[in-house]
Amino acid sequence: MLSAVQVHHKPVKSAATGADSYDRMETIRSRSRPNGSAGFSLIELMVVLGLISIVTGLGVSTLRGYWFTQSLYGGRDQVITQLRGGQEDVVSMSSPFVSGVRFRVNSSTWALVRYSPGANLASNADDTCVQVQSFTFGSGVKVTAADFTVVTGITDFCRSKLPGAATDQFALFFARGTATAGSVTLMHPNVASKSVTVTVQPMTGRVTGS
Repeated sequence: MLSAVQVHHKPVKSAATGADSYDRMETIRSRSRPNGSAGFSLIELMVVLGLISIVTGLGVSTLRGYWFTQSLYGGRDQVITQLRGGQEDVVSMSSPFVSGVRFRVNSSTWALVRYSPGANLASNADDTCVQVQSFTFGSGVKVTAADFTVVTGITDFCRSKLPGAATDQFALFFARGTATAGSVTLMHPNVASKSVTVTVQPMTGRVTGS
C-alpha cells in the first residue's frame, strides 16, 4: 500500500507583491522626513558663508599682527648686532677712533659712523666723522625715541659734519670699553601697543634689548 505523501507548498511572493511593499515603505520614509531636509536653504548657505568670512578675516588679521611684531623684533635685533659690532671694532683696533651709531627720531633710517681725532689735539680742524654704512628698517618700523649722552667735541662735531644730523642721537663706543649711556625705542605703526627698546650701559658698553 502506498503511503500518502504530504507535500508542503511554500507560498511564493509574486514580483508584483514585492514591488507594492517597496513602494509602501518608500512612502512611509518620505512622510517621516521633514520638509527641506534634502538640501540647504538660502539662509543657511548665507549664514555658513558669513561664518567663513569672519573666521578668514580673523586669521588674516592675526597673521598680519604676527608679521608686524616679528618685523619689530627683527629691527631690535639688528640694532643690537650693529651696536655690539661697533663696540668690538673699536676695542680691537689700535688707532684712537670712536665707533658709533646715529639714530633719528621718526625715521626708519639709521647708520654706523666713525669719528677719528686728528693730530692737532688743540682743535678739531683735522678731525673726521664719516658715515660708514646706512640701514633701513623693514615693514614700517621706525625710531620713536632716542636719547644718548652728548660727548662734547665728538657728538656736536659729527652733527655738524654729517648731512641732516643736527638733531640726531649718537651711541658712541670708546677704545677703553666705555660708551655713551642711552637708549633707542622702536615701534611699528600697525602695532601701536608694542614697542622695543635697546639700551647701552656707560661703564661697560653693554648692549641689551627688551
